[in-house]
Amino acid sequence: MKLKVGILITVSCVAASFARAQSTSSSSPATAAATGVPYSEHSVWDITLVKTKAGMDDDYLRSIAQTFKGTMEEEKKQGLIMDYKVLIGDSSNREDFNILLMVEYKNMAAFDGLREKD
Repeated sequence: MKLKVGILITVSCVAASFARAQSTSSSSPATAAATGVPYSEHSVWDITLVKTKAGMDDDYLRSIAQTFKGTMEEEKKQGLIMDYKVLIGDSSNREDFNILLMVEYKNMAAFDGLREKD
């Protein structure tokens, strides 16, 4: 009998701890409660994965330096985006990407009507 009570108390404590952890895991409880979603709104990154041919990294980077960088700087100036980054690394295999183009938007709403803005 004491063993059953001990197990029941242990299970209850674990369940309560789990429920408490779930309720405090959202970064903004007031926002989550008001909207019913388990997250809060923050910036969103749009990521493009690029795979270049062997030895062509520099050529690709030179080509986007003229187009991508100029466009991103203008969009940043107009407040359409928050930031952008170009990350370069080694691909893990022949089919893997080696360049990341990242664009940071204020939130998901920034994507609304994005095609019409182009």
